[in-house]
Amino acid sequence: SDELLALHENEEKLCPHIHIPFQSGSTPVLKKMFRGYSAEQCYAFIDKIHSLKIKKETF
Repeated sequence: SDELLALHENEEKLCPHIHIPFQSGSTPVLKKMFRGYSAEQCYAFIDKIHSLKIKKETF
């Protein structure tokens, strides 16, 4: 949620990373897996995180 991201951005006591367990970058694949989100929603969420002052690491 936006509230949780804002808290994460401003609270130093929280863990310094966010784990994002996206299953696929393909909306058709996500639909077949019965996930409740689309690839576009994943990309929008990542864009939102990039706009905040949250430490970003990619593995």
